[in-house]
Amino acid sequence: MEENEKQKNFSLIKNYSIPIISMIMLLAGNYIANSSYVSSFPPITELNPTSLSAPLDMAAIALGSRRVFADIWLIRILIYYGKENIGEGHASSADEVYSEFYERAFHIARLDPSFRSANTLTAAILAFNMSQYEDAENLLKYLLKYQPKQRFYTQTLLSIAQKKKGNPEAVLESILPIIREPDCPALIKNVTALLYRRAGQWQEAEKIYIDIINSSKEKDYVEKAIEGLKDIAAIKSGYPDPILSELQNL
Repeated sequence: MEENEKQKNFSLIKNYSIPIISMIMLLAGNYIANSSYVSSFPPITELNPTSLSAPLDMAAIALGSRRVFADIWLIRILIYYGKENIGEGHASSADEVYSEFYERAFHIARLDPSFRSANTLTAAILAFNMSQYEDAENLLKYLLKYQPKQRFYTQTLLSIAQKKKGNPEAVLESILPIIREPDCPALIKNVTALLYRRAGQWQEAEKIYIDIINSSKEKDYVEKAIEGLKDIAAIKSGYPDPILSELQNL
């Protein structure tokens, strides 16, 4: 009789324990999700799609393919950036010529904040090529909200701060932690090589140029690296750096 009672109690525990445990786990999961979970992606409401981007953005969300569509927008922004030329039209500054660049860059950031090579590239173009420091900083701070441990963003943000202070040695120091990463943009590597040249560290600049030639698919920067190696060869033969005046402005 006592044995039957034990079996009955065991059956009750067995039958109800799994639903109870499941309920506890569900409640705990909901509590964690609502109290401490921070998504690594911006909410859909932040996408702020333009009339042209709306269909692609909705497809990106529906298919769970933010990276693929962010890649498409990266290609578009590079085409947009490449086909405009300062001084050849009515515009007289980068801000006028590339009036849509900042918003296009932000669109990539909203689609995929983890796309560090693309986002670092657009921030670097804003800061180092256009001197739009505030826009670059705003973009990187937004990215860090969703990718707080991404050192590509923190180091680029630091390098921009040092650039604004007119401290090229500190800019170089802040870039170095990311320069050896395989997805570091060629633009960042080129800036690093120029900073090494400014400091008279020809051998280090040479290494960066060789790395660009061997690893980059960006034709413009490969050509710049080849020219850079030619310049360094001339410098080693006793000639002055042909871009010395430009280097002083870094």
